[in-house]
Amino acid sequence: MIHTDASRQIIQKYVPTAAVDYCLDLLNHYGFRLKITRSRKTKLGDYRFLSQEQKHVITVNNDLNRYQFLVTYLHEVAHLITFESHQNRIQPHGKEWKNNFRDLLEPLNKSSVFPQHLMEVVDLFLKTPKASSCADPTLFKALGQYDGKKDGGKCWLTWNLETFFNSITDYFRKNSRSEPGLFVWTLRRVSNTLYRKWLQ
Repeated sequence: MIHTDASRQIIQKYVPTAAVDYCLDLLNHYGFRLKITRSRKTKLGDYRFLSQEQKHVITVNNDLNRYQFLVTYLHEVAHLITFESHQNRIQPHGKEWKNNFRDLLEPLNKSSVFPQHLMEVVDLFLKTPKASSCADPTLFKALGQYDGKKDGGKCWLTWNLETFFNSITDYFRKNSRSEPGLFVWTLRRVSNTLYRKWLQ
């Protein structure tokens, strides 16, 4: 498949110039549909396989800085590659996804696509990739230096509140033989309230 002018114009608007061809090669090789979406408070991007259409779809938020967009884009392409090999038989962010994400991001980190100080942070991140750049405070802070927004911590806190609430719910589903006590009910209620407040 040949790069179209439209695809190039879209990609070069959102990623560093040195990474444009690399991102276009991935788009053409895997043939996925790329959608640039409005800002979403609960995610930076996502990957889905539309079984009826037999089509891969990747979405990325339109308000990310170029480096954040690039990391998110590769994060989702890694999901696509992992799905093609394993479908839904493995954990979404298990070792298979981590290896694929590392394989996609490492070449760019070695080719000076990122500024020097960001290369060092990305290199550390690649040793144990997290499920989201928001979940790695060091990487998130480093990427945020290229983002003019002042609410950068919101993504990190939202992710942690969601994780905290889900962990509590999962624990009591698996371990509680009776209804949770007043303390647990209150804790879960407060967690949910805080989470909803940050989503506003």
